[in-house]
Amino acid sequence: MGFLNVLHIKLRQQTVVKLQACIRLLKKLEDICLSSPLQPAQSNLYEGKVILAPMVKLGRLPMRLLALKYGADLVYTDEIFSQQLKHCTRTKDDRLGLVNFTCGDFHLFQTCAAERKKVILQMGTNDPDEALEAAKLVQNDVLGIDVNFGCPTPNAELSQTGAFLLNRPDLVVQILRKLVNNLSVPVTCKIRVLPDIKETLELVRRIESTGVSALGVHGRLRVERRNVAVRVNEIKAITEAVSIPVIANGGSLEYINTFDDIIHFREKTNSLSVMVAQSAIKNTSVFRKNGVLPIHKVIQDYVTLVS
Repeated sequence: MGFLNVLHIKLRQQTVVKLQACIRLLKKLEDICLSSPLQPAQSNLYEGKVILAPMVKLGRLPMRLLALKYGADLVYTDEIFSQQLKHCTRTKDDRLGLVNFTCGDFHLFQTCAAERKKVILQMGTNDPDEALEAAKLVQNDVLGIDVNFGCPTPNAELSQTGAFLLNRPDLVVQILRKLVNNLSVPVTCKIRVLPDIKETLELVRRIESTGVSALGVHGRLRVERRNVAVRVNEIKAITEAVSIPVIANGGSLEYINTFDDIIHFREKTNSLSVMVAQSAIKNTSVFRKNGVLPIHKVIQDYVTLVS
């Protein structure tokens, strides 16, 4: 075989190798693009914040406005199920300045301009497509969408939502990725810790990979209630395992009675933000930097907002 023929064969082999390398690179780029959100994660929205936590039947508009009045940076709605929300009709009440999402005669979600840039709608769901349909309906009226993977109630077990999805991490990832990749607002979720810390850390790393902007963590197991001590060390371990903001939750029983206590709990858990539930029910002025108000004053303020 002549020299030119040998050279031609070697050049052709090198070309094939380079093409194969290019194909592998393109495949990696394709995977990155498919897993990347349409909108960049807005993690800074969830840094250094004190937050009204989502609470069943309590996180309605008056409670949210009261928390904002006293100094909360962000407020979460009570859990709203995607199965109901997707059937709602959006209407405006110009006289009262309200935006209503109504199912029949029932206002499933109400909001107003005063909370427009501070309200996060928490959604209960177990279906990625249904979650997206519902979230698209409200995304122009809220700051962000949060998915509830933390609720441990019998209703959550019956509907297989909330904390009962934590043993189905593939579905958790599918739901979050569907929302992150198709919404124009930040997406977050709230979880509880698992019995095995290694499984918890594996789960939160998978959650982070979806592109969510922050992660809320209730420091208790699904079977534990607020009479059980919050697992501070587990929350701290999660903050060290992910780079997105972690929002610590569950400290009301032992730690939080004042605004200063909120900051102390944030430092103790190494989190970037804290969400408060039970202490806000006890006295919503817990968000005031200048100290809590007498409960009769809080009641007066609440009645004023309702009326």
